[in-house]
Amino acid sequence: MTEAFSRIGRVMGAALSTLLLSGAALAGDLSSAISPTARSVSITPGGTATATVYATVINRTDSALGNCTVDMPRGSPLDVSWVWTNAADNSAVPGSENTPFSLDPRGSRALALAFTANDEFDGIASPVFECSGGANADVLYGVNTLALTVSETAPADILAIGIALPNNDGVIRIANEGGRQAMAVAAINIGAADTVTVRPVGVYGLNDRLPATLTICESGSDGRCLSSPVSELSVSFAQSQVRTFSVFAQADSGIGITLAPANTRVEVRFLVGDRLAAAAGAAITAPGPSFQTDQRDALRLAQQATFGPTSGTIEEIRRRGIEGWIDHQLTLTDSTYADLAGQIVNTSYCSGIPYPCSRDHFSAFPLQMRFFENAVHQPDQLRQRVAFALSQILVVSEYEVNMNYALATYNQMLLDNSFGNYRDILEGVARSPVMGDYLDTVNSRAEAPAENFPRELLQLFGLGETLLNADGTPVLDNQGRGMPAYSEQDVLEVARALTGWVYPTRPGELPSPRSPRYYDRDMSPYPAEHDNGPKIVLGVGLPAGQGADADLESVVAAVFQHPNVAPFVSRQLIQHLVMSNPPPDYVARISAVFENNGAGVRGDMRAVVRAILLDPAARTPSTDYETGGKLRDPVLLTTSVMRLVGARTDGYAFLRRISALGQVPFESPSVFNFYPPDYALPGGEGLQSPSQALMNLSTVYERHNLLYDWTYNGYNGRWDWNPLGDFPGSTGTQIDWTPWGRLAQTPERLLDTLDAIALEEDLTPEQRAAILESLRHRTNNDPLVQAEIQARQAIYLIVTSPQFQIDH
Repeated sequence: MTEAFSRIGRVMGAALSTLLLSGAALAGDLSSAISPTARSVSITPGGTATATVYATVINRTDSALGNCTVDMPRGSPLDVSWVWTNAADNSAVPGSENTPFSLDPRGSRALALAFTANDEFDGIASPVFECSGGANADVLYGVNTLALTVSETAPADILAIGIALPNNDGVIRIANEGGRQAMAVAAINIGAADTVTVRPVGVYGLNDRLPATLTICESGSDGRCLSSPVSELSVSFAQSQVRTFSVFAQADSGIGITLAPANTRVEVRFLVGDRLAAAAGAAITAPGPSFQTDQRDALRLAQQATFGPTSGTIEEIRRRGIEGWIDHQLTLTDSTYADLAGQIVNTSYCSGIPYPCSRDHFSAFPLQMRFFENAVHQPDQLRQRVAFALSQILVVSEYEVNMNYALATYNQMLLDNSFGNYRDILEGVARSPVMGDYLDTVNSRAEAPAENFPRELLQLFGLGETLLNADGTPVLDNQGRGMPAYSEQDVLEVARALTGWVYPTRPGELPSPRSPRYYDRDMSPYPAEHDNGPKIVLGVGLPAGQGADADLESVVAAVFQHPNVAPFVSRQLIQHLVMSNPPPDYVARISAVFENNGAGVRGDMRAVVRAILLDPAARTPSTDYETGGKLRDPVLLTTSVMRLVGARTDGYAFLRRISALGQVPFESPSVFNFYPPDYALPGGEGLQSPSQALMNLSTVYERHNLLYDWTYNGYNGRWDWNPLGDFPGSTGTQIDWTPWGRLAQTPERLLDTLDAIALEEDLTPEQRAAILESLRHRTNNDPLVQAEIQARQAIYLIVTSPQFQIDH
């Protein structure tokens, strides 16, 4: 042990106690900590280098442990030896070198460790602390590991020789949100003179930065800064020179910092070039904001109203409260397809132009990329969810209309009206040349009225086939049979009323049945082809001679005012957002809001969506796992996984994989969507599970493979995450697993976090035990790599669980 270490041994106790505070390790029978957690030493002319540190080992059991030792993992290029020390002053106990020791129940042992290298080394040393009977300490990076640099060129060897805090317990306690606390750090250079970068850094749970602003200054003997605090310093460290620094931590407003020393701490790092020469750390904590909503209800709302819960979304919901968060979402308009809708081309645009011109203009590909990118990243989550639901009720598809700007125009209309009025949506759909092309309203003539759109306007977009009560149950005749909501004559009358429409004209042109495909605005009336005779639609008379425009308005009004619309549309919106089998009283309550928003307005989507999410049926956890909740369809499943892990994506990865799952947005195989709203759950005794229609042997296999590839096998650079070279602005998909790896250094804390933000705290004790056992078999010589592998495996097991696959 060097003389310099003898001089500073007494001040290491606080640092070790900081790392071993309750919560630093929750698994295994032992806890262990090392201080300092970094050394930089030079190799001697004889060919060896020795770095000495201090360690504490604690018995976490109520039984004595014997034959305790410290060793390096098999294959390590380092050797370690140890000597017992007196905890009071860290002085060596005579005759204790490399001697196994015992630990009393809940007792501890102070040690000095000497790591020896015979060649240059730059990496992490992870000693194994174990006792008889298999008791061992989990490897926690930065807690019981050593970042060691061994160099033939004498490096600076900085030792952080003191951490001073007001209460002297090794914890930075920030008194309030937005408040600030300081700590003092002293360091000595026992190696060669060099220029050293001094930088405070932080780690926090799932974030790749601590929720606090960190600054540092060099300070004098009185603790006052010699200059203004900055994010990092560059100082010249002479040999044997002692320098002191002050670190300031200011908590971010509105974010709490839980005391969890293995994951929430401030480190002061001393770097020579890119080598970590030393580090000193302290735990950090700050009171959290006052939450209005509990964790489970916040998670449940995030499942219903976003494309997948994230820790940030859950915390925002808890801070704003359920109503406050919904009302805030109702104001957001971040997502857009307007720029794509503006990329207007004619039908021969790509003639003679090589691929990818056809992909970028004559397919839904750019729109689909934007859809997934928005779903993962944009904050207007509820608006996007409602627009996506509407796109699956009021369906158009690339299979009939393949021009990207046309599909973008149609879906921008749905986005714009997500919180508008359902009457405006019906009229927008009826006037849309995209829908007119898809279901043949364009160029429908009085002498041969097209019935496709009129039939689907009644059957799929407005009424449904069966006459409904306000609670969504069918109206029955005196023989117990359902009654039709409309007649074939109604279809024909609507078809007559919607004749005489052509593609919108380009500037300077006149409407004509010979107008080329064009989708930039509403269809244009062409009076010569309109049936001007009288009609009766759903019992409402349309007088003769009022023209195409007025007839369309009258048809939309007749459909919109039909009593079926409220329960028919309300039930489907509930199915898309909350549950597959809404009870009749739930549907009745939402239908009543559809009929009247409280101010006499019918069809107010803002009021309807708000009522759906605030209804007791949505806010109360389901106790019936057979009827509650809904199976996540492929889109929601994949976006939920990407949002859970914190991916950055341009959307391309989804398009590489989701086709095999049977649901590519804007490519519905028919006007009936990817799945019908009344799809019967096989063996479900009358229960419905719409998205179950996509489940078969092939898609179940692909579903599992995708989840495996995007979690456990989720290395950056994998084939489906690479950017698309011929698509402007493509960035591919990246996931930073480092924060998850930090969390996985305490496996129980990792599972606690995943349970809280992914499973509504439904992880069973048996599942927890099985996952923990599986993680223990994923090992690697590098503790950071090992932790990330274990994190990815845990996430994989979570997202393939029934609790994650089904929203409750």
